[in-house]
Amino acid sequence: MDLLAAAERAASSGIALFTPVVVETGAYAQAGHGSAADWLGAVSGSSAAVAKSRLTAAERASGDRALTEALHDAELSAPQLKVLGETAVVVPGASETLLGLTEKGISHQELNDAATRLRAAALARHSEALRRARVQRARHLRWHQCPEGGIRGEFFCDEVAWAKVAPTLEAATKERWKAAGKRGGTALGAYRLDAFLDLLAGSGSAKGSAKGSRVETLVLVDAAALRRGSTQGDELCEIEGIGPVSVAAASELIGEGALRYLIKEGFDIKTVTKATRDVAACIDAALIARDRTCCAQPCGKRLGLERDHVRIDYRDDGATELENLVRLCPEHHDLKT
Repeated sequence: MDLLAAAERAASSGIALFTPVVVETGAYAQAGHGSAADWLGAVSGSSAAVAKSRLTAAERASGDRALTEALHDAELSAPQLKVLGETAVVVPGASETLLGLTEKGISHQELNDAATRLRAAALARHSEALRRARVQRARHLRWHQCPEGGIRGEFFCDEVAWAKVAPTLEAATKERWKAAGKRGGTALGAYRLDAFLDLLAGSGSAKGSAKGSRVETLVLVDAAALRRGSTQGDELCEIEGIGPVSVAAASELIGEGALRYLIKEGFDIKTVTKATRDVAACIDAALIARDRTCCAQPCGKRLGLERDHVRIDYRDDGATELENLVRLCPEHHDLKT
């Protein structure tokens, strides 16, 4: 599998390197294809939309020295090239930064998040307003019946709009996941759909847990970015479980019920320790700020993360302190248990 994956990256890199040559020479038209996208789709066996996306990524890579070198070294998959190419257009020099992350073996989700942060920091307030207006115009909810049975759907909306409902959905999902235990090995996504349908029908629980804790939307932001009104460098502005957003977008949630802001500004809590399973508020805040995704590498999931003792288990007198805690996705938490 490792060898085949490497071969797939090599083939993907070769396609990205040679596609611009075919386009420049017009050879696709001589073969009877109406467009370069039609030709690439026919050659690769993909849809015209996928072929068009790969064609755009290849053209962007041809004008970026770092991306071209990475393709010659057969280091990038088609999805990775797409993310890097889109970011390089908005943020000059971003390729080197993102390529350094891919070399560390980060997940595709983490690569997407890093690219989103770079783009958000580079966009001016006016550009961000235009982007969100475009998203608002394109919002939709679609569904259709599949020929083989069942209903398939998709939706598209603004991050702030989704942040107002996502915590309730995730809390109900985790309730179902924990109540079911190991029975049947059902995927977390299946419980999320069950919770979603119940909430729409008005029969679902809006509690945060079986104990009835409050459901909250958590916004994590660096103090400097909040004061400035925009992020710079590695500064964070994220909605927990959703991903990076602009400071302006996050600020729209102020005044909403069930909202908590976590503002980062150099507070050392490594010495805070508790002898019980209960996690102190300051430790919990630092844990959320440090572990943005599941710590089981290279997972990268960010939905439904749970705290767990990692070096010394609690039953073995492990301390409830930052250095002995991590956040894991439900699947990896279950595997560890």
